[in-house]
Amino acid sequence: MTATRRETWRRGEVSGGVTGVFASQMMQRRSQVSVVRIAPPLGAERRTDARVSAMSPGKLEGARRGGADSSDARWRWRVDRAWGGERLAAEEIAEVSLVCNQGVAEIRVDAPYAGDPAPQSPAGRCDGLWNYEVVELFVCGDDQRYLEVECGPHGHYLALLLHGPRVRVCDDVPVTRYAATIQGARWRGVLALEQRWLPPGMASANAYRITGHGSVRAYAAASPGHGPPDFHRLELFQPLSAATATD
Repeated sequence: MTATRRETWRRGEVSGGVTGVFASQMMQRRSQVSVVRIAPPLGAERRTDARVSAMSPGKLEGARRGGADSSDARWRWRVDRAWGGERLAAEEIAEVSLVCNQGVAEIRVDAPYAGDPAPQSPAGRCDGLWNYEVVELFVCGDDQRYLEVECGPHGHYLALLLHGPRVRVCDDVPVTRYAATIQGARWRGVLALEQRWLPPGMASANAYRITGHGSVRAYAAASPGHGPPDFHRLELFQPLSAATATD
């Protein structure tokens, strides 16, 4: 962005990519990161044929607007395709949920554990987490404004706001809690942030998984594409309005 560009995001004004609400929240940030725990293998997990599902459909319109109006809403994505479109084996499928309730948005991950090396930094916020084993959720709203959340099995996370593909307007969305637990061949993570950080007009999303390290990497998506992997291709996002209600 240029210094003269001014955009409105919620109640803050963007000037050169920084907002008043972003600055104040980053100063007040109080994140809590739990220690990764090793537990016995999970039992059989309930699966759904729908790749994207939504709960509490009566709250869908409120959730599309983002902010405090999104109460008691839930969506789930199945990351069941390789980037080129090939179907994954059942044990390779990850599930990502977005749950909104009483002003809090939770991103919940249930994914295969590849056992890739962890980032060298301590558990917590980790820029560049996409270079490691990670599950990601992108939620898009009005005017190509979107939230990117990344969760790793070793307690690392990253939350960003963007306006247009790869154009960051907030490098450090305040995360109030993140916990990751490795359970045999799978891992689970739960990340919480204030619901008002969801993009206004929230209408579409995509979920991804990256594994491998060095020159050998594997990319999977709920809604995949072709060519070099590019998670910022907003045209691949699936509309929330097309989700199948489950509750």
